[in-house]
Amino acid sequence: MKLIPIEVFRETNELVSRYEMLQSFAQQLHSRQGGKYSVILGDITKGGRSLQPGGEIPLQGTQADGIPASLARCRKRRELRGQCINPKTALVVQVHCKCENDNLCAACLTHLYERKLNSTCLLRI
Repeated sequence: MKLIPIEVFRETNELVSRYEMLQSFAQQLHSRQGGKYSVILGDITKGGRSLQPGGEIPLQGTQADGIPASLARCRKRRELRGQCINPKTALVVQVHCKCENDNLCAACLTHLYERKLNSTCLLRI
């Protein structure tokens, strides 16, 4: 999926140069992968951070249903939100409810995805 710009940009020498550099980079990446398609990942930690010494106390423990004690239900959608330790990465992550999704298309103001981009939801932990 490609994002469509909200406005048409004039073709300047700088934009042409940047486009050519991007095309060259993509070709180099493609050839290094043996002709296979490859993907450049952004922050795969999803904004997670290492646990600071002594910082684990508020994040420890679980509720009766096994949910991390540091998470609470959103009043609107009843989904979990807050911070917790992701057991897969051992990083502290922010957990977002669907109602916290503020990533909108600049042109039509519709959501880019059903959840906040690069967010963690408990189902994915």
